[in-house]
Amino acid sequence: MAKDELKAEFFYYETYFLIARDAYREAKRFDREILAIQKSNPDVVLVAEKNDAIERFAIVVILFCALAAEAFINDYGIENCSKNYFKKYLDKLDLISKWIIIPRMVTGEELDPGSKIMQDLSWLVGLRNKLVHSKSRKIPIDKIEKSDFFWIEDADRSLETIRNLIAELKRIDKSIHFDWVDV
Repeated sequence: MAKDELKAEFFYYETYFLIARDAYREAKRFDREILAIQKSNPDVVLVAEKNDAIERFAIVVILFCALAAEAFINDYGIENCSKNYFKKYLDKLDLISKWIIIPRMVTGEELDPGSKIMQDLSWLVGLRNKLVHSKSRKIPIDKIEKSDFFWIEDADRSLETIRNLIAELKRIDKSIHFDWVDV
């Protein structure tokens, strides 16, 4: 490759986060509509439809936040090690381990494995796994629990997890690209 040849870089973590953020905004719109419906004319069917829409958008937020977390730490590892080293030794680590080990390799400091942010990342990975490895099941109506659904609070916590995770990494590595989580 010629010395002055232009290169294009692709950072999909930004795109994933924007998709999650936009889906969250849609979920919030439906949430506001539910509040308006409940104040004026409580139509149970309409509220259920809006809740279904919120859940669909919450699922998008959860999945794309998990994608953003993995894409970012992968890019960070490749950028600060080498692509070959990353592929050979780091790529097959689980997501939590990547967020512990790679920053430590790069900065000499690690994100505290017992910290709230790592607990939140673990929670996000758990939700992602629940979605990605979903198994069909039948549940008696009286046994359905709140945790059988995905809510606006899950979407909110997913976005905050990414923002806090990147902020925590920024604390130990001032050189990281950070503004993509503030949009």
